Amino acid sequence: MAGHFLPLRRAALRGAHDRTSPQRARRIRFLIGTALLALVCLMIALLDHRLGDAAAPALAGVIATLGAGFGGMNYHDLDPTPPRKLAMLGLGAGKSARVSFSHSVLGLPFLMLLLASIVFVVKEGLTAEDPLAWVWLAGGAIIGAGMVVTAARLGGILGTALDRLHGAGDWWRVLAILLGLGLAPALFLSLLAPEQQGGMPDLVSLVLAWSPFGAPWAAASAYVYGGMLPAAVRLGVGAATLVVMLVLYAWWARRQHAFALHSEWRKPGLALGIFDRFRATPAGTVAARSLVYWMRDPRYQVLLAGIIALPMIILIPLAFVGVDPRALATIPVPVLSFLLAWMLHNDLAYDGSAIWLHVTSGMKGLSDRLGRATPALIVGGFVIVTGTLMTALLTQSWTVALSNAGIAAALVGGAAGISSITSAVAPYAVARPGDSPFSQPVRSWGAAAPIAIAGAVLCLIIATPSIACSVLGVMNNSWVFHICGFGIGLVLGAIVLIVGLRVGGRVFERRTSEIMSFASTL
Repeated sequence: MAGHFLPLRRAALRGAHDRTSPQRARRIRFLIGTALLALVCLMIALLDHRLGDAAAPALAGVIATLGAGFGGMNYHDLDPTPPRKLAMLGLGAGKSARVSFSHSVLGLPFLMLLLASIVFVVKEGLTAEDPLAWVWLAGGAIIGAGMVVTAARLGGILGTALDRLHGAGDWWRVLAILLGLGLAPALFLSLLAPEQQGGMPDLVSLVLAWSPFGAPWAAASAYVYGGMLPAAVRLGVGAATLVVMLVLYAWWARRQHAFALHSEWRKPGLALGIFDRFRATPAGTVAARSLVYWMRDPRYQVLLAGIIALPMIILIPLAFVGVDPRALATIPVPVLSFLLAWMLHNDLAYDGSAIWLHVTSGMKGLSDRLGRATPALIVGGFVIVTGTLMTALLTQSWTVALSNAGIAAALVGGAAGISSITSAVAPYAVARPGDSPFSQPVRSWGAAAPIAIAGAVLCLIIATPSIACSVLGVMNNSWVFHICGFGIGLVLGAIVLIVGLRVGGRVFERRTSEIMSFASTL
């Protein structure tokens, strides 16, 4: 029997992950969620001795609350008793909200949360010398657990509302890409940050301990080190946050109850998702379509996953050989910025035969080039802004972070401008739409390989003045060089971007026959 059952089970698992299976998306979300949970547990364990007694429980509480909200949004379709379903049973708006909320404390997730809260109270209580600490621990755990449950219910309602929006899955992918670009290097660098008093560790501890989701979990530590007043204030912050969340849940559940009974809330007209967010111009249409490709095309997703992982691959060996963490903190932002913009150097080949739409419609080359560069510029700008803030926290120097942002800006503008030219001059074959993103056509690249390499080297040359100013600023401990590096990077990046878009547009218009011939051979 076992010999027959095991092959059937393996076949069922393979079928669940097949691209045609209706359960494939859910299984993938489950695997990603499990990996994120393991990463979060590792982060809490590694940061426990760095952030102090108050911040580690607060960090766990913040992550648990936010994780419950995201989990509710992703798995709201598994909830058997949402308010909209209870409305069909004849329950009133208030009763359906109460029944839906009370049902959330009857499942395995709440049992696991309860056990974790009990372990937290017992562990911290046994190490505390004052018996009154048990009271603050229990109060904080009750309020914190209530916020986790309420966040899960709010997440479920939000996920249901987002599912009604056309193209909601695209915005989820945008959020996942931005979180991956921002959090992966930041997490690694925060673990490598030198242990010291003051500076970033104390700032992070203070923010976590007084955050709305972390304050109740840090109330006991506030009582031990500061007395009853700080502990009471933190419990008050947590209680007020819980009350606001409950009021928001009650109001939102009533609206969902009303929406289930009436259909007048639906907006007439055609919803185009991301295309509605861009202007109805040739460049805006190409930008919206390119952004959709970035989020939906597996070939682009593989490239983005590699871009997110590459800075980590660079940082790990440098960390093991003893490079200063403050120096490592200046690496991810320029690398990510360059790779995001350099994706455009063969963007035209990913269109396949669809490029004929651009050619036959009489679209200007500048509109095509600008539209294709827009997603890279948007995401690259996000990386520069958030990465500069993280760099400033890790290096404890805003001037170093500014010069680092100048280097990143020069690389983004330079790579986007040069790629706009090279993608029209020498595209090379890639996996066709629908094929495996890991496959590569067996054909010669011709002149595309040396042109791509020369373009990458030219991007580095464009960023050289900013790099030189940054190095001089560090060597001379002068903020003037850092400011100059920032300004030079912005100016050079903008100039190369504008020139590259215009030149690339003209090349695109002159080489339409060659481009169509290349697309027909893919």
